Amino acid sequence: MNPLVHLFNPFRKWLRNEHSVLDRQRLALLLSCYIPFMLLGVAANFLGVMEPSAPFFGYTHTLLVLTAAVFLLLYRRRKIGITVCFAAFIIIGQTILSVEMVYCAFQGTPYYDMLIMANMVLLSQNTLVAMAGLMRRIPVLLGITTLFIYILCSWITGDALLNSFIVVFILVFLFTSVIGVWVANSMGQLEHENEEYKKGEKELLHILRLKRDEVKAFVALASEKYDHDGTKVLLERLDTKSKLNLLANVEEYLKTRNTDLEIIGQKFPELTPSEREICRLILQGKKLYDICRILGKNESNINSQRANMRKKLRLKPADNLQKALQQRLDEA
Repeated sequence: MNPLVHLFNPFRKWLRNEHSVLDRQRLALLLSCYIPFMLLGVAANFLGVMEPSAPFFGYTHTLLVLTAAVFLLLYRRRKIGITVCFAAFIIIGQTILSVEMVYCAFQGTPYYDMLIMANMVLLSQNTLVAMAGLMRRIPVLLGITTLFIYILCSWITGDALLNSFIVVFILVFLFTSVIGVWVANSMGQLEHENEEYKKGEKELLHILRLKRDEVKAFVALASEKYDHDGTKVLLERLDTKSKLNLLANVEEYLKTRNTDLEIIGQKFPELTPSEREICRLILQGKKLYDICRILGKNESNINSQRANMRKKLRLKPADNLQKALQQRLDEA
């Protein structure tokens, strides 16, 4: 087996512990996206690849890793839920990057001004992760704080280039916040409907005294015709009581149906077997739609056979077919 597969086994166990779709998505984002990229960024900083080697950035990145590790440990020990842990990672990242931006603003050099712009890109990605995690209010909070920090940095530096991008960033983060809230609300509604569906399904199965596999077996048996082996496989999914009840009810139905058709055949010898089947359903009070559905035929076919039946029974246009059939059936 590929050794990489073993690396993800613990994460799969973590995902299985989360019962909500939203919670599983947040955990997956945290493990597969946020934490790896955060660690890459921290490693790049310590190697002097992404940011200056000023001690300040070493302190902020060390604080980022330590606080993130604390929240991850609290989640792992079930002290907090994944929603709180996910939000904590987002807010910690937002805070560290914002503090770094203010620090850069006070340095007053073009390089640090460019670093402010770079951090704005990272903050926008932070907001996108919050959107992907379907957080309702977090994207709005991130958008407001990011714009505030950027405006503050622009004011501190007095840089004309930074000032020229204020309107652009306002539009970007306003759009992102609105979309984030809308998507989160929509997914929250879907999650609620899904929970209601599961609850209704559970109640229905309890009322029917059936398991989910048994219901699937019943549906499969009713959906199409199977050969002996296929039917046997489906019946084996049912417990003994359900199997006996199913066979007994089908046997009783066939017996009653054949008896009805035998009587109708005696009373209406002029009708064809197909017309007798329609006759039986009409006598049961079935409407045209129900007859078409039960027999698997279209309306024109059924109407054509009903017309033939009326003709054979010598009925007038004003005569009611069901009453005429019932009257003849009741005759001694």
